[in-house]
Amino acid sequence: MGPSGAGKDTLLNAVRRKNLDGIVFSHRYITRPRSTGREAHVPLSQEEFKRRQSLDLFALSWEAHGTWYGIGLEIDCWLNKGLSVVVN
Repeated sequence: MGPSGAGKDTLLNAVRRKNLDGIVFSHRYITRPRSTGREAHVPLSQEEFKRRQSLDLFALSWEAHGTWYGIGLEIDCWLNKGLSVVVN
């Protein structure tokens, strides 16, 4: 955990490059376009985000400062297979 700009994404990207067995990284679905310098995510329109949310396709979802964030339901499958899942 840490505040915005503390270097969380830099640390996570370094770990991701190591391809460690048994560790996978969750997808983040966010209602903003993909842009250089920001965290990797799956961009969704607010309408598509709300549709997926209504279909219970997120294990976690929340809103902050007018932007919606979701962690895909696929993490439940990964956890059930005994994998460690990193969520940012």
